[in-house]
Amino acid sequence: MRARSASLLLILLAVLIQTTLFSVGGIRPLRVAPDLVMVVTIVAARRLDEDAALLVGFTGGVLADLLASSLLGWRALTLTLVAYMALRTRSRLDLGLASGAVVVLILSLAGVLLLAVVGTLFGQATLTEPDALRRIMLVPGYNFLLAFLVQPLVGRALEGKSRSRAL
Repeated sequence: MRARSASLLLILLAVLIQTTLFSVGGIRPLRVAPDLVMVVTIVAARRLDEDAALLVGFTGGVLADLLASSLLGWRALTLTLVAYMALRTRSRLDLGLASGAVVVLILSLAGVLLLAVVGTLFGQATLTEPDALRRIMLVPGYNFLLAFLVQPLVGRALEGKSRSRAL
């Protein structure tokens, strides 16, 4: 229960950071922002049980949909599917920092492509935008780099490890 509550707090924090720090006018190298909500969803899903992982993906997606001017349920569907893919890959790959970042890279690419396809199907014109290819290429790369920072933080929060201070 503690891990589930901590993961929901983490995803709420990720959504808040995503909508403030990485919004238009914020940190956007090459006019493309990383998807922190997707990174936290992937990393948390690899450490949680199935129900909690899917709940994190759905909650993060719904919150991102509510705070953005996008089709409601678009990101919720996508992040739930990304969480499911993370669940399916966790037994196949070690949870080391580098392999975890590679998983984030691959699943982010799948998630960004899924977002683009679903968005286009529902009239968001995602694939027809001029910078669609740049976004599809850069977001997974940014997420890969962000994964090196996010993995230890999520691991600490979900496992409840506290850092001891040497006196």
